[in-house]
Amino acid sequence: MYKELGAPTFFITKTCRPKWDDIKVELLAGQDSKDRPDLINRVFELKNREMQSLVTFEDVMGRCNGY
Repeated sequence: MYKELGAPTFFITKTCRPKWDDIKVELLAGQDSKDRPDLINRVFELKNREMQSLVTFEDVMGRCNGY
């Protein structure tokens, strides 16, 4: 892939914050984010897909040659 597309321009790392409002809103009374790993994973995947769409299809960081 390096031969066809050249050197990568960006290396993006994304982490999840258990204190995101999207997670806190869905917790039941008395629950903490560590009680719902399924919820944390779902929110992270949604945000990850959104970011990937912005970078690859909407070209917010310039034209994307490959990912």
